[in-house]
Amino acid sequence: MNFNTLMDNFDLLAEVPNGVTKLRELILHLAFRGKLVPQDPRDEPAGTLVVLQSAPIM
Repeated sequence: MNFNTLMDNFDLLAEVPNGVTKLRELILHLAFRGKLVPQDPRDEPAGTLVVLQSAPIM
């Protein structure tokens, strides 16, 4: 499922049993896969950012 499909079916998904829980799981899944916002190919990979953040400050 992508963001547009999620939004098109939001009302339906929110009303089913455990729907809100499933929506939260789906939104987190889409976020971790980078599907909620357009991705910029010029951005550094997350692993690079973690290494930079853990480097000692001089």
